[in-house]
Amino acid sequence: MRSKQWTAALAGIALVFTPVVGAYADCRNRIDLTPTDEGAAIAAEGNSETREERGRERFKVQVRAAVPDGTAFNAFADGQFAGTLSTVLGFAELELDSQEGTLPPELRPVCNINTVEVTDDSGILVLFGSF
Repeated sequence: MRSKQWTAALAGIALVFTPVVGAYADCRNRIDLTPTDEGAAIAAEGNSETREERGRERFKVQVRAAVPDGTAFNAFADGQFAGTLSTVLGFAELELDSQEGTLPPELRPVCNINTVEVTDDSGILVLFGSF
């Protein structure tokens, strides 16, 4: 008889917590960005990541390139300006977070982002990719 009571109690607990677990549309997508000819000329490489976890959304772009410190790059998601990255020792990162208030509403929901583009300060495309 105790076995049936424990089974019923565990099933009840599982039902109570199931809606909480299933209430979020979590995702985590990562892509490597492909250099254009202009990007290859500066040895550019990079990646991008979108993540939603328990309602918190994040969008990240990382760029590595053989450029001087302070070189600016612009990141775009589905054609929307996401932000500017500035290099230090050939590396630059842009990380936007809904919890910190840095993720613009135009990029939400991040799980729906399809394309990422990185341009140089003159607007020339150097990296691109699709999720």
